[in-house]
Amino acid sequence: MRPEVGQTVTLAHAKRMAVGYSVLFLAALAIGAALWVSGAEGLALVVWLFGNGFTAFMGVLTVTWDVFEYLVPEDAGNTRTGRAEGRELRPGIGLSRDTRVALRVMLVLLALTAVATLAFSYALGLL
Repeated sequence: MRPEVGQTVTLAHAKRMAVGYSVLFLAALAIGAALWVSGAEGLALVVWLFGNGFTAFMGVLTVTWDVFEYLVPEDAGNTRTGRAEGRELRPGIGLSRDTRVALRVMLVLLALTAVATLAFSYALGLL
């Protein structure tokens, strides 16, 4: 969270979010299984693909963001210039903490997308 708001992300919050998204994921699995058993295979596949896919994506996004927000240290703000101290791209221009967190989250999501694509391609016999 932004330091000017005075909120911080704790590891316990990230764990609660992980548990919450896991419960939603399992609920979508159970709903899909109930639909499959009741004979609505097409609807069950829709619930599994979109319900579980969306829940997994949002869960990974949210939990990864919270973990990186917890792990990336706060930069000490420079009161004279109004910018954070630390690495700069050039004098006077640097990456904010939110940008550093977002780049790390994006790399995790890209890696998971690549792994999932390879796994599904292998499972479908495309590789």
